[in-house]
Amino acid sequence: TTWLAEDAIWLVAGGGERESWSTGDKESFSPSPSRPLPPSPQIALKLTFPGSNPDVRIEPFDPLTTTVSYFMGNDPEKWHSDVPVWGGVRYADLYPGVDLVIGGGKGDWRFEATPGAATGQVRLLVEGAAYSRIESHELRLSADSGQWSIALPAAAFSYRVSVARGDGQSLLLTAPAGQPLPRAAEPEDDPSDVLYGTFLGGESLEWPSAIAADDTEHAYVTGTTHSYDFPSTPGAFDPSNNGDDEVFVAKFTPNGDAMVYATFLGGWDYEWSSDISVDESGRATVVGRTVSFDFPTTPGAFDTSHNSPSSFDTFIARLSSDGSTLEYSTFLGGSAADEGVAVALDDTGNVYVTGYTWSGDFPTTPGAFSTVHAGIVDVFVAKLNQSGTALEYSTYLGGSEGGHGADIAVDSLGNSYVTGYTLSSDFPTTADAFDRSFNGRADAFVSKLNPTGSDLVYSTYLGGDQSDSGAAIAVDDDFAAYVTGDSESRDFPTTPGSIGEVHNGGTTDAFVVKLDPTGSNLDYGVFLGGNRVDVGDDILLNTAGDAYVVGTTNSLDFPTTPWAFDTSYNDGFDAFVVILNASGEALEYASFLGGNAEDTGRTLAISESGRVFIAGETRSHNFPVTPGAYDTSHDIWVDVYVVKMDLSPYVSMVVAPIERPAASAVVSGIVTVSGFAVDLASPGGTGIDKVSIYLDGPYGAGALVGNAAYGITRPDVAAQYGVRFAPSGWTFSWNTFAVPAGDHQLVIYAHRTTDGSWTTPRFQPVIVASAHGGWLPLLLRNR
Repeated sequence: TTWLAEDAIWLVAGGGERESWSTGDKESFSPSPSRPLPPSPQIALKLTFPGSNPDVRIEPFDPLTTTVSYFMGNDPEKWHSDVPVWGGVRYADLYPGVDLVIGGGKGDWRFEATPGAATGQVRLLVEGAAYSRIESHELRLSADSGQWSIALPAAAFSYRVSVARGDGQSLLLTAPAGQPLPRAAEPEDDPSDVLYGTFLGGESLEWPSAIAADDTEHAYVTGTTHSYDFPSTPGAFDPSNNGDDEVFVAKFTPNGDAMVYATFLGGWDYEWSSDISVDESGRATVVGRTVSFDFPTTPGAFDTSHNSPSSFDTFIARLSSDGSTLEYSTFLGGSAADEGVAVALDDTGNVYVTGYTWSGDFPTTPGAFSTVHAGIVDVFVAKLNQSGTALEYSTYLGGSEGGHGADIAVDSLGNSYVTGYTLSSDFPTTADAFDRSFNGRADAFVSKLNPTGSDLVYSTYLGGDQSDSGAAIAVDDDFAAYVTGDSESRDFPTTPGSIGEVHNGGTTDAFVVKLDPTGSNLDYGVFLGGNRVDVGDDILLNTAGDAYVVGTTNSLDFPTTPWAFDTSYNDGFDAFVVILNASGEALEYASFLGGNAEDTGRTLAISESGRVFIAGETRSHNFPVTPGAYDTSHDIWVDVYVVKMDLSPYVSMVVAPIERPAASAVVSGIVTVSGFAVDLASPGGTGIDKVSIYLDGPYGAGALVGNAAYGITRPDVAAQYGVRFAPSGWTFSWNTFAVPAGDHQLVIYAHRTTDGSWTTPRFQPVIVASAHGGWLPLLLRNR
């Protein structure tokens, strides 16, 4: 039964099999506002039109010869005889110039509009179903009493449906009614960014700690596994898990389709890996902590005996390039707990390690900056020679209340740079340092040690009145230090003109700072995040001084760039990857990375060619992996992921304009989009073999319109750039019928044949003058 009222339409039916609603059913008319129906086993759907005319006129039309009499109860005053029956009802001026018509012999409901009508104001709210969806131009509804389908209203104007759920305050655009909803974008559809993505793990838990890359774009990953079936390779140093939590080291091929080697590293008890660094020969040096007295060490190594009877020691181990042997492996520690957290190599293969120690007898060297344990737990900084047989220097670094070393970098002169956090108001600082005063509950610190480890070049606090922690550090060729981490402090030091001067309001923001070479000034200081939790985990630099940062966020409003791989928050925690320009004033790139569960961005590496490698842990079975990658199936619990991305900026030698339509042109119907694309740096041919067109943003933001027909002869291009560039034209037919009227952008990618990369997109504004009325926002408020 259909009940019509001024402010709502009620559809009521009993339980049973699937039913369909049309206006061929009995209709009842009440000129007064409706009241909620009492609970019953029936389904009762309420349809309203938000923002509609509160004084709408309900007008019956198409009178029938039939009359109906109602004799209900024993009060003749309430009886009605010879009530006329009408073929249809019109809600006149439901919206300006728009009527809703029900019935009228067509057995449907429809919108009718006059020229100039406000069709863009039309809204439909559906309440009362347990579940609802759009399918085959119908609204499919489920309730305890059964399932229903309601045909979407017909209209004198063309429209597409957008869907909003919950309170209907924001609209999520979906596909046209009657067509499949958009599927989740897969990386192989992306004409840029992700080169491969793979899982790595067994049937239990894995945690990655670090990734490195060599000049030939092999990726080296280390972490910890709880899985006895974690994949290892024949001939690896140790193919079997020896205890519970065990270190793993894996090396991937450049295209991510296989492992060159994968080995366990550990003893009978527990080990945890923290960091990895790879030399020019492809030898991986790994640092971490171990409880195992039988952790493998090598003859002649600096320390072959575990030092703590009840806790963990630092270990430092170097694997051969094929992963088959330990070239050296040593303990490093005292009688209490010690952990190596980060490792860096200089050009001659010396090893620099930082971490933290509770040991008053941690090995230090004569003449080192500090040979006395200062607090509960101290930072340590140690330099091991290239054969792992001796300490070049080793020093404590800390104050009376403790602290942790989180990362270390080394410059071309052998100076080492350390960051982490301290709880100490007496942490050692230097004259003219940027900040010599402890600021809050915990401060980040940045300390630079001279090549012999005998003194501080500079040392500074970095923080505000709450908790702040440095997580990673990098150094450029001019000896400026870049640090990322996380901050709770609204007064954390930032700089005017930077892209993030103000804390974004969540629990923590990531931060990125650049210290000048003297450590006395901030070249820039930036907050990076949204309105929830954001943490910076790793940072590296390119030759231009751009800072690449990875981390973890659960902020829906974390800033992204329109051309990024993934501009939408996925769920839970997501990884993020950001490129901050050299001045700290703009994001050159910012993307989410993840699936529908928990994902973290732990670590990154950059190859000589500029390719970016990211690793983290994921619980998401739909994390974006790529076909042909080593492992495209998520295991039961937590897996490692490894992703290789091409985030290189637009190649200046690629010329790829959209010539038709012209910028800001008004278009409608079937539109010819055309232009040309050439790579002037290519050794032969045009240097381009494919052109893709997107609408309203590139992959991750826009929709793929299609691939253009490329290779059309262009004499004018040949005359301007050379004969070999003649077959460089492209064309594409674009049907704008389903595109809402208004301002839009066409986006072009050109695929280079020299390196298989896609250029950063170019944008062309256009104005679509469509004949249809636009969207019908359909609000579904499920009970």
